[in-house]
Amino acid sequence: EDYDDGNGNESDPDIAYCDIVQCPTLCDVGVCPAARKLTDDGAFQFNPTLAGNYAAWEDLRNGNLDIYAYQLSTNTELQITNEFEHQLDAALAGTLVVWTDPRNGFGNDDLYGFDLATRTETQLTSALGSQYDAATNGNLIVFEDDRNVQKDIYLFDGTTFVERKLSSTTADQTHPTLSGTGAAARVVWHDNGDPILYDPFLSFGPEQQFSTVMISAASPGYMPQISGDKVIFTKQVSSSVYYGDFIQVYTIS
Repeated sequence: EDYDDGNGNESDPDIAYCDIVQCPTLCDVGVCPAARKLTDDGAFQFNPTLAGNYAAWEDLRNGNLDIYAYQLSTNTELQITNEFEHQLDAALAGTLVVWTDPRNGFGNDDLYGFDLATRTETQLTSALGSQYDAATNGNLIVFEDDRNVQKDIYLFDGTTFVERKLSSTTADQTHPTLSGTGAAARVVWHDNGDPILYDPFLSFGPEQQFSTVMISAASPGYMPQISGDKVIFTKQVSSSVYYGDFIQVYTIS
């Protein structure tokens, strides 16, 4: 969120938090008492994510992007990374923070995780190429991976440390997201070959393709997100009367 310095000049972007139950009409710091700033240090903070009692974001206060976390119940901030390179794309679920980290060399980005409960860091991937754009449910982690040249979707199990390739085509697969736990867990991503979304069940069942009524090559959908049995995505429409993007919701039957 950007804040004005009182003289008409916008200051640096900070991270703010708002309880929408207590601020049902206007979620703004200074207007609703349940809204507050989490950072105010003069540096830029980007790309916040929120899960339960924790928030995480990218932070430029040290001259390069680091990952920071914040415990809302105790108003406690924690610096998670302190490397020379930029750490990016924080994902958060439960007490697990996952991010993309280039510390092992250019073109070899890996995924690292940090447990906010035990304060321990773990390297999650070490394959050639780059692993990035992760999403997690607190145990399972899905991500893009270019070890095979094209972009594939992989799954990492944080309990067994077993890694599995989910996508099966030679076209780029991008923007994975997941919802649920155990046998109810589902992953959805964008297939750039036929632009169609997929739903592979994490019980290692077959890859399930959504109906092309929802998304087809003539009317592609992209940037999906999933929650339970609902998938939301941006859909592009081009016709003689309309051209543009709109948001569509699909219910998994």
